[in-house]
Amino acid sequence: MRVAPGRALTNAEAILTAAVAWRPTLMVGPLPICDIAVDRRIRHLSDDFASLCAGLRVPYLDVFDLVAASDIWAREIAAGDAVHPNEGGYAVIGDVVENWAGWRAWIELSTPPRRSTGQAAMAGMGHFYPYAMSSAIGWIAPMD
Repeated sequence: MRVAPGRALTNAEAILTAAVAWRPTLMVGPLPICDIAVDRRIRHLSDDFASLCAGLRVPYLDVFDLVAASDIWAREIAAGDAVHPNEGGYAVIGDVVENWAGWRAWIELSTPPRRSTGQAAMAGMGHFYPYAMSSAIGWIAPMD
């Protein structure tokens, strides 16, 4: 276990609280690694993250079961380092996130207003729009 579940929740709460105060925020939950014992802990942690996010009013995408049911994910985890997939596994996650209403709402909140060509030219080099996305995919590391 890299980070104890209680510590992961404390860290997540601190990160999310700061992020929400700064920008629209969402959270994508931890992913399975196709190891029964570890996945059991990850599943419980994902449930705890969902409760935390509900309390903080942060949209939360629980990807665990969707990804765990993917043959592509399992095959790529097994073929690699037993934790990280290859392109096909990441495509599985991408499809889930892309079709999530919370992601679409976040994108809408984070998109700067469009300017006409004349307005952009008048702005010279334009503006840099910083966006924040709080994403906790996997474990949240200690903040020491």
